[in-house]
Amino acid sequence: MRGGHPVPLGRLHDHRHLHPLQRLRQRRPPDPRHQLLQRQPHHHLHHPAQRPLHRRGHCPPDHPQPGQLRPHPNRRHRPHPPVHHQQPHGTVPQSHPRTPAPVRPHESTLHQPRTQRRLRPQRRLPPPHQRRHHRNPLRPGHPHRRRLNLQRDRLRRGLRHRHRLPQHHRQPLPPGILNFNQVTSGQTASQTLTLTNTGTSPVTVRRITSGWPFLSTTTCRATLASNQSCTATIAYTPLNQLATGTTSPLPSTDAGSLVIESDAASSPDIIDLTGTAAPILVASPSNTAPLVSFTASQGSLTFAPTKVGNASAPQTVTLTNTGTGTATIHINGVQTTSDFTVVNACTTIVPGASCTLTASFTPQAAGTRIGALEIASDSSTSLDFISLLGTASPSALIFSPTSLDFGTLLVGATGRLPIQITNSSPTPATFNGISTTGDYAVTGTCPTPGGTLAPSTSCTLQLSFTPTQPGTRPGTVSLSTSLSTLPLTAQLTGIGAQSHLQISPASLSFGSIAIGATAVRTLTLANTGTAPINTVALSITGDYAITIPCALTSLAPGASCSVTITFTPRAIGPRAGALTVASTDQSSPTTVPLTGTGIADGTFALTVDGGTTSTVTVKSGNPATYNLTLTPGNTFSGAVVLNCTPIKPGQYATCSLLPSSVTLNGAAQNATATINTITSVSTAANKSGIDATILCILPTALLFFWRLRQPHKGRPHAVLWTTLLFTAAALFASGCGSGVAPIINSKDPNLRYTPPGAYQYQITASSTTGVQITQTVTLNLIVTAQ
Repeated sequence: MRGGHPVPLGRLHDHRHLHPLQRLRQRRPPDPRHQLLQRQPHHHLHHPAQRPLHRRGHCPPDHPQPGQLRPHPNRRHRPHPPVHHQQPHGTVPQSHPRTPAPVRPHESTLHQPRTQRRLRPQRRLPPPHQRRHHRNPLRPGHPHRRRLNLQRDRLRRGLRHRHRLPQHHRQPLPPGILNFNQVTSGQTASQTLTLTNTGTSPVTVRRITSGWPFLSTTTCRATLASNQSCTATIAYTPLNQLATGTTSPLPSTDAGSLVIESDAASSPDIIDLTGTAAPILVASPSNTAPLVSFTASQGSLTFAPTKVGNASAPQTVTLTNTGTGTATIHINGVQTTSDFTVVNACTTIVPGASCTLTASFTPQAAGTRIGALEIASDSSTSLDFISLLGTASPSALIFSPTSLDFGTLLVGATGRLPIQITNSSPTPATFNGISTTGDYAVTGTCPTPGGTLAPSTSCTLQLSFTPTQPGTRPGTVSLSTSLSTLPLTAQLTGIGAQSHLQISPASLSFGSIAIGATAVRTLTLANTGTAPINTVALSITGDYAITIPCALTSLAPGASCSVTITFTPRAIGPRAGALTVASTDQSSPTTVPLTGTGIADGTFALTVDGGTTSTVTVKSGNPATYNLTLTPGNTFSGAVVLNCTPIKPGQYATCSLLPSSVTLNGAAQNATATINTITSVSTAANKSGIDATILCILPTALLFFWRLRQPHKGRPHAVLWTTLLFTAAALFASGCGSGVAPIINSKDPNLRYTPPGAYQYQITASSTTGVQITQTVTLNLIVTAQ
């Protein structure tokens, strides 16, 4: 039986010389139970990723119908296992007719069009119990089955993990959201945001708005220069009250946003806010959201034209608490920009109450002046503003220039710049006083208080800037005269820079060094300031020397260099010195103390078993032990390193030291030297010895067989002696048989013993600091036979 089909015995002799297709037809008559497919279009072929999986009890969707029997040229006609079509994820499964048909286990085939199959001879299949490669993919142990189970288990684990997550954690929070997590109703949680101007131009924050239960306060009132920051603090006070006796009270989720309006390119900047309110149980729950806000009577103020140096008529703005409940609004600050002044009469505003702000236009430069009145509070709009607009006409006294920038100066240095004052009015100007603020001072040719400046004449104010601290140092110069009601001002600015030479370490200690010896230390010079340090110069005194100076003569901010100093004492006792660093730094010159002590030349003595030599006799295979002693002399201190050097080494003998280094500090130290007369070799070494023996015997064997092939007439003794002489010469030339043969352990062929004989080793002790000191002792070893 082949594949379940009978084969006529009479045809076994004739089918060998037939065409494979003819042999197939003669050997296997068509089985009516199998109905092959007619030619199918290409879309019935399956992609390898969509290849059908077979399962018993079903037929493939393209299984032939009755009456469609066709001979298959290159496949055996055997039952086809059912096919289960596995659809890709996300596709709709197609319905296929399923025709029951007899199937055999452990067998499968994939139908393809006849045009895509190659004719090939039929082979005999093994018995069903041996057809392991025809296993059903859904049977246990099949590799496809393992992959399916793995994917299914991963899917189940993922679903269980997602099912365990809380409801409010199933959706991940998007980026840019500020989460306050869960807060009990009536309590408050706060978070602070830092707003930084990352651009190069100044930025002014004008309005910050949020809504209950997220209320904010802010320090963003003044214009932010580049890299300056301000903060906004958001307080989350949720409200979630439930009636007493409520079963399974659930938390509620609050959402809001913080809107930041400014003159930045990204304005408005919006930050999403979220939080979860844990419920509380009360007898009479009330969840009415309070309104915390105020309104201004005017959103902008426009002032009448005003001459520079004068003040316009004041205008008022009324602030009213329009919130609900009992929330009191606190006005944290009111300020305005230059060219305008404000008088604040508002501190707290209770519900329904009002207060007023008084603003005036006080221009300091001609032209249209635009500003803002900024109001900071703890209401839902924590920062609000009122626009200010005014037009200024030129003053009778003209400043040229109208402002001064001194640039960057070292802290403590002084820079000077002038301002020219011109009286353009037809009347003389009486000077009442000149003053400055900040790190600035004023001198010049202008009249003193009480003096006058005639019409169409000028004087000069000489401004000097002496920064007292690093960083930007703003200031103003004010001039009070009879031609204006308010002093005329000019803005002054400058940057203080400070170099700072940091020497690390601040002092160097070299310890005790023998006279004539040398110790080395290194220090670092670094500029940790904001200004460069120039003309760096080094000098040194005492028994010290600069071996590697600073590679730089100018240290930029953040730069550093190293300096290497050596100490070579010339006398016994403390030897003081100093390293002096001169530069343009404020602290120049800077002195680094150097300390060290010179001591007499110290030494140490090395002995073995109490003497300079020691002899130990051992049997081959036993260790020889020697006791070493190092004794310091003349206040010697420091580390000493021990080494074992063979003078007349023993074969397979090794020397070891324990410890190999000792530190002497006033007391003698001991060490042990051990010479082992046994060692272990690898199997490869054993083979090499055998190979060497074969090589030694090989010349003799070759000579012997060569002589046998030559005819010898009447001289057998001559042949023998010739052979012996050639063998001895070959052994001598190749070194075979020379030396003492090592002793090999018969029980363990990997062990090698030192042959009997006399051997010698030397122990050397060397100091590692100061003057080099070396001491030696000799170890004699006598090895006897086992």
